[in-house]
Amino acid sequence: MKRAEDGITAGKFEISDFEVDLGDKYAAYVFTLELEARKTGVFTARGLRLVRSGGGELYYHVGNWVFDVGEEGADAGLIDFSGSPAASSNAGEYAYSYAGLSLGAKLTRLWISEDTYVADEAGLPLEGRIPLPDENRPPVTYIRARLVLDTGEGKSVLYDNGCYCGAMAGAGETLAASERHWAEA
Repeated sequence: MKRAEDGITAGKFEISDFEVDLGDKYAAYVFTLELEARKTGVFTARGLRLVRSGGGELYYHVGNWVFDVGEEGADAGLIDFSGSPAASSNAGEYAYSYAGLSLGAKLTRLWISEDTYVADEAGLPLEGRIPLPDENRPPVTYIRARLVLDTGEGKSVLYDNGCYCGAMAGAGETLAASERHWAEA
């Protein structure tokens, strides 16, 4: 797998306050970052390196970010992603719910990581759950699944809207679990 800096460019970013009471131990900020893919491929990042305009650098460990960048296409109308959850309380599975599959098309493969997918050439159900690997799994994982559809005239690759698996647990519980996880990683 290639490093994110080989194919992903970070554009402007913004850090702003986030009004939430997390007690005395934590502070919360909103970190907005615009990313642009320079080429197709699978890229990974474990942190963000910010270079200050006045000099110096800041490094933020972000876990394991994987960017699966496919070809830009006009196939977005083949399936409706609006029913899929944006977040769930279950860190151990990826839940999906699609609708509106175009006539004659079928979902044949659904990737949630480089090594984890479900496949059926006869067609997968448009709703389901995929277990996430237990090995070194963080308490919150963002997944934007890669779908392969057979249109009858060829294959189309699409990416769904994404889901934060495990993010709907209580904020204090999620932060404490994240702290333990990354201390052990």
